[in-house]
This record gives sequence, structure tokens and C-alpha cells, in this order.
Amino acid sequence: MVIIKIIIMLILALEAIMDIKTRKVHIVAPVLIAICAVTYNIISGNISVGYIITVLLISTIFVAAGIGFKKSIGMGDALILASLTMLTGTKIMYIAMASSICMVIISGILVILKKADRTTKMPFVPCILAGYIMQVIL
Repeated sequence: MVIIKIIIMLILALEAIMDIKTRKVHIVAPVLIAICAVTYNIISGNISVGYIITVLLISTIFVAAGIGFKKSIGMGDALILASLTMLTGTKIMYIAMASSICMVIISGILVILKKADRTTKMPFVPCILAGYIMQVIL
């Protein structure tokens, strides 16, 4: 079980590097995370109708946010969060909150240093990785 969480961290780390370099999230990362999450849930026996409904509802919210708020969160970021929902269920809200706080801190520092302004596009996957690591540790 721990190995799957480590694999997901590695996938997120690689995608975070790519997001920093290219400002794009590749579709392979959410797909691989989803495969790992489904595998984890099958092995651990976490799959139930209530769990599936919860995952679908939360994932739909993230994808809708990706579509509706294109300037705030990209579709790739939304798909990463949706695929992580398959693994974490409702705990994804802690990851999303920690990721958002991480982004606020980084953005604030960059604005103070005059390296960014309100319109600067920032990579979000590194913050998602930080939020995921915090959730795994706690």
C-alpha cells in the first residue's frame, strides 16, 4: 500500500517539474494516478457505492472548476486533483486546501520580490505535490 503512495508521489514530482518548465500538465499523469488509485482501492477493499458516488461528485466539481475558471486553475490541475480524489476520497479537500495555501504563500513571496504580479501564471502541480505529501505524512 505504501508503494502505491510513493509511486503517486513520484508521478506528481515528475509532473511538477514539467509544469514548472512548460506550464502544461500532460494527460498521462492523471491517468497513471487514477490507475494507481483504483489498484490501491481494489487491494484495500475501499470500493463501495457511497465511495464511488463521493469520488464522482468531488471529481465533477474539480473538472467543472477547470472548465469554468480557466484563469485560476487549469484543466490539467483539475484532472490531477480529480484523479487524487480516487485515492483519498473526501481527504482531497485537505490536499486542495494545503495546495491553495502553498500557492498563496509562493505567490505572495514572488509579488513582494517583484518577480510576479496578479496576471502571472503559476504552476500549481508543485503545490498539489506539497499538499499530497502533507496528507500522506499526517
